[in-house]
Amino acid sequence: MEHFYKDIQGWFTFPQFYSTMAQKFQSDIQDRYHIVEVGTWLGQSAAFLAVELINNGNSDNIIFDCVDTWEGSSEHLNKDGMIEYVWEKHDENNNCILNEKYVMTSDELYNKFLSNIEPVKHIINPYKMKSTDAAKLYDDKSLDLVFIDAGHSFEDVVADIKAWLPKVRDYGFIAGHDYSWDDEVKRAVHSMFPTISIEMEGCWVKVNDGQ
Repeated sequence: MEHFYKDIQGWFTFPQFYSTMAQKFQSDIQDRYHIVEVGTWLGQSAAFLAVELINNGNSDNIIFDCVDTWEGSSEHLNKDGMIEYVWEKHDENNNCILNEKYVMTSDELYNKFLSNIEPVKHIINPYKMKSTDAAKLYDDKSLDLVFIDAGHSFEDVVADIKAWLPKVRDYGFIAGHDYSWDDEVKRAVHSMFPTISIEMEGCWVKVNDGQ
């Protein structure tokens, strides 16, 4: 299946990591894998991972959940309480070829997400709720990968890690975005983990090894 994520609004910077995970879940020996993406926005990264899973031939044994309020974080809300953001699209030479401003309601944002993931909707399960509330839906040690890209404040990142870490199976993966360029995210991660397993494409990645 051909990738279409570049036509979706977003700030997706970690294709190598998601591609590596898709390949790993193909080569490992479990009967079923369970992935949760926390903070999906308009579905750009989710669409990429879904296509990778399909192209690796392992989408049938993957449960892929996307969690988001689709209400926008504080930096995206204008004075009228509407979600407002600017999306820039770049070519292969990083030249800006599109600059668009969007203003919409939460319902409009969610419907835009659903429209964006239409080609892969059969393998994506949206959960329209807060991250920490959604974590309560899962059994402990039941998830193979949790990727966190929700609130970026120190408090939000710590709360998300505390909520989701117990849900990750032994030697599964918990990871998150904005590690390399957001000091609040980096400080929160290191308050929870003495060391991370790897830094990759601006993301932090931790193997759930109990340390």
